[in-house]
Amino acid sequence: MTTKNLNGSAPWFDGKSTPRSMPVPWKNNSNGKQTELAFIQIADNWQETSTLLAALERIESWIFSRIVETVWWQALTPHMQTPAEGSSTPKARKVLGPSLGDQQQGTFSVNLWKAAFHDAYSRLCPLRAGGHECGCLPVLAKLVMEQCVARLDVAMFNAILRESASEIPTDPISDPIVDPKVLPIPAGELSFGSGAQLKNSVCT
Repeated sequence: MTTKNLNGSAPWFDGKSTPRSMPVPWKNNSNGKQTELAFIQIADNWQETSTLLAALERIESWIFSRIVETVWWQALTPHMQTPAEGSSTPKARKVLGPSLGDQQQGTFSVNLWKAAFHDAYSRLCPLRAGGHECGCLPVLAKLVMEQCVARLDVAMFNAILRESASEIPTDPISDPIVDPKVLPIPAGELSFGSGAQLKNSVCT
């Protein structure tokens, strides 16, 4: 078993293959008909169990990474940045919450992200999110949520490392948080205590 990473790849695979290295399942010929890829051939090695399992692992890894990316960008990042309505220039979405530095900021941030992760969980399994039983694999949703929590941890840490709350983020992947009100502690006030508060907020 390998350690988790933040690029959305499945944590239980060996990591030797990536979604980019995996070929597209189908391609069209000149007649518009779908044909199998050239790498899929009737050969002795495809009759080997290890070869088949390796191919299935690559497909499962690709599917898992797509699930993580979809949940992250559709359920979580909208709470970080949203273009203002009626404006051609993207601006930070104004989150209604306590003023920066307010003692209630941490509580507001935790409640905000709890709602965001509940929305993400509802996208994975609406039945389980509603408190009902379901026949799906709960471990899959757990692994996806762990990936998203790790990403949020990095995003919050990078946002807090800014010199001021008005500083504009430059990396939409690792530093996507635009509105500082979604942070449990103000940006630019990094200390041992604030770092512990950040970790407690993310774990909560």
